[in-house]
Amino acid sequence: MKPTRGQLRIAFIVGAITVFLATIGWFLGPSGTVTGTEFSPDRFVHRSFRYYQWCGIQITPRQSHEWRSKVDDYIHEHAFASDVDMPDARWHFVKGFAPGIRGWHGNAKHMCQSVGCWDGNDEWVKWSVDHPALAKIIWPQVVKWARNEQYNEIMMLFRFTDLESSTSLEDVQVKIENAKVYARE
Repeated sequence: MKPTRGQLRIAFIVGAITVFLATIGWFLGPSGTVTGTEFSPDRFVHRSFRYYQWCGIQITPRQSHEWRSKVDDYIHEHAFASDVDMPDARWHFVKGFAPGIRGWHGNAKHMCQSVGCWDGNDEWVKWSVDHPALAKIIWPQVVKWARNEQYNEIMMLFRFTDLESSTSLEDVQVKIENAKVYARE
């Protein structure tokens, strides 16, 4: 059966529209899967998300999954923070990937990298177990800074003050004060 003239016309129009939209999509923006991670300083939990975009426009519903790192678990187990389900909890961007973008990150990434929120890093959990009196000073300060969005202070404390060599409460207090100063510079 030979296609009719009307069927050919419709096929041509649909094909032309498809080519037109694909061309516009190529120039207007990237298309593909967008993924990322967020952190809630109010609840001390993480959330991964993913969705599909076309021309930079989200076209599928955002799927998300909450999870805790070993550090998050430690902070909750020792009651430095609570994981009460808060409908208005803040979520801060940590990192993400999208088509056409190598990757981008938010300020919460500095904290997450410093305390080991991913890759199964539990160095600071082990240190805290070995130094419980010092951990009782450090983790409430970390929670306070995170809730105040002072992620640079957290990074400075864990990466640049040689915190792991602390042996006294006074030494930890000095390093906390130094982290405040370093973060302002």
